[in-house]
Amino acid sequence: MIGIVRQVSNQIKFLLSNVVVEFPVIIDDFSDIEFGKDVKIYRCVSLNTEGGKIKLNSNCQIQRYSKLRENISLGEYSGLGKKCDLVAEEGIEIGDYSIISRFSKLIEREHFFYTPMRSDSRFKNKGHRTKGKIDIGCDVWVGADSTILGGVNVGHGAIIGADSVVTKDVEPYSIVAGNPAKHIKYRFSEKIRNQLLELKWWEWDEEKIERNKKFFSTDLREVDDVYSLIR
Repeated sequence: MIGIVRQVSNQIKFLLSNVVVEFPVIIDDFSDIEFGKDVKIYRCVSLNTEGGKIKLNSNCQIQRYSKLRENISLGEYSGLGKKCDLVAEEGIEIGDYSIISRFSKLIEREHFFYTPMRSDSRFKNKGHRTKGKIDIGCDVWVGADSTILGGVNVGHGAIIGADSVVTKDVEPYSIVAGNPAKHIKYRFSEKIRNQLLELKWWEWDEEKIERNKKFFSTDLREVDDVYSLIR
């Protein structure tokens, strides 16, 4: 009976937060999770703060079977695909309008193997270390089944090819791929890249975004000046 009451209570909290949920979901502690408006959480998602904080900003989505643990922030209009795994002690921050495709992993921790006994089962030693926060910019696309390791910063507008392992920082609007991931090319010319970074369109309000639909549907490879498109 107590379990049923708790479940109903949790559903009410979701509704009050304007969150769309496909039950069942696993949430360890509502008090450590911040929900924006119109967040969508699909079936069998697990949110486990383990004493940290999880922040889900407005209009973000988390697809089925994905797992978020400890300190994670997911930006507005960003999304996690099916069966993504995010683990962070110091933090994982994903900017607005970014997509992490299915089966991808953002793992801040790494296994530590410089002690005489690698197994931590006997002495309960911590078998991992953290290399630092993972920072994903805005308008980033992470291809399916990719891995991003601790201490990595992925710049705004970058694209990470499927099945990549990212061990180093990625420049804004760079396309990288491989294991380890290497720079392939840039999405746009240097001038267009700089203009986009100056514009920071992901910070625009809803009215300005709606007013500039032409800008968002234009192939920027064929444009000499981004500012000529802005209204």
